[in-house]
Amino acid sequence: MEAGVAKTYTLEVRRQRGSETALRHLIVMGGRLDPPWDSKIRKYDVALPRSFDTASVTAELGDGGQNMFATLSDRSGRRLEQEEKVVVAPRGRRLLHSGEFQYPTKDYVFPIPLDTTRAVDIRVTSADGSQKGYYALIITREGCPQERNIFDPLSKECVRFCATGFFANDMVGRCERCKTGCINCVGYRQCVQCPPDNRQYRFELPDYNNGTCVSTLRPFWEQHAEQTAAAGVSAFCILVFFAGLVGFACSSAQARPGVKLMMLRPGTNGGGGTSSDESDSSEEDPRWGGANRYA
Repeated sequence: MEAGVAKTYTLEVRRQRGSETALRHLIVMGGRLDPPWDSKIRKYDVALPRSFDTASVTAELGDGGQNMFATLSDRSGRRLEQEEKVVVAPRGRRLLHSGEFQYPTKDYVFPIPLDTTRAVDIRVTSADGSQKGYYALIITREGCPQERNIFDPLSKECVRFCATGFFANDMVGRCERCKTGCINCVGYRQCVQCPPDNRQYRFELPDYNNGTCVSTLRPFWEQHAEQTAAAGVSAFCILVFFAGLVGFACSSAQARPGVKLMMLRPGTNGGGGTSSDESDSSEEDPRWGGANRYA
């Protein structure tokens, strides 16, 4: 504020009666409301593009004490499985640091099939419980053309054929995913292609199993082929090593007696005597004159 300059602010406070049943705002994601939103208008037609599988409705309450209920029904008024979805707004006032929390919002998600009309009925109960107000949304989802009559949830477009891993469900006019463990199928229980074999399992499609892939656990040596080969090579090397040790020990044992005879000298037979072999050799030794000179 500038020095010496005075400004005046006016704060207008309006206290609600507690009997209000009007919503502050309402939108349908991707949809177009006809007529445009006005809290005093209680019925709307909503055109939903085919690329939206669900109708996401966001409602903003006009009073923090209001209670809100929403139901989904078909054209005949029959309530569907997604029945009552409830939001209970907080009782009283909740003061926040930034001001009063007075307009809570609630999100609803309703499935809308292709080329189908659904009615969303909303009931708003006033904060004091004395009044009830109603809103109606007539939501129509666009269908696929005849030449491309199947909706693909991946591309969000109408197609003639489903992608791999999906099959065409003519009952609802959309591609649906194959059963778990099936690569390609013509129906949820009619698999025509199994996953490729992997390290742990083999996959096959037997005739007796009604179009369902059967997995078979591989033997341990197939699951761990590299480890098994390494273990076999190691065992072979160890076997060769011990065979070499045994052969070396046997050859050493055969050579040891000859080495002992070579170590003996004439006249040194243990206690100092001369062995008979040495005596014979000494008689023939030329160093002694050939014949025994003591003969």
